[in-house]
Amino acid sequence: MRKLLFMTDSLRLATLTLGALVIGLAVGCGESEPPPPMPSSLVMVTGKVTLDGQPLEGAMLIFFPQSTGGVMGYGVTDSTGNYAMETRGADGPVPGIGSGSYRVMVSRFLKPDGTAPLDPSEPPANSGARESLPPQYSSPTDSKLRAVVGASGGQFNFDVKSK
Repeated sequence: MRKLLFMTDSLRLATLTLGALVIGLAVGCGESEPPPPMPSSLVMVTGKVTLDGQPLEGAMLIFFPQSTGGVMGYGVTDSTGNYAMETRGADGPVPGIGSGSYRVMVSRFLKPDGTAPLDPSEPPANSGARESLPPQYSSPTDSKLRAVVGASGGQFNFDVKSK
């Protein structure tokens, strides 16, 4: 009898969990919001990212706008650590970002052997890759990096530390 009660409680818990998952998926499957409008003018933003003073290759930068209505900017560093920001438009990436204040995230995923994931279509978690930079740079909410982009754009260099 006790075993039967345990099985009933387990079944009830499983049913409630599955029900909550289905409801969550149904609520989350509505129409997505349209992307924010493209800024009226984009300015060129470039720079260099170094890790402990050395060029950081393969890092992704995201500029998060600190004002309402702002649009995120994206960039990836090359072998010399240089990057150029772009904005995602309806038809794909567009060079430049809007002027304004940004919180900046610098992220670089590495596989356990220290190499970068080679297939950009594969999520980093599927390749076993993990974030290699400390959260004060790589966290979208906790990054301490900032940039104020003026009407003429500019160059923003970031020297991140491994520890």
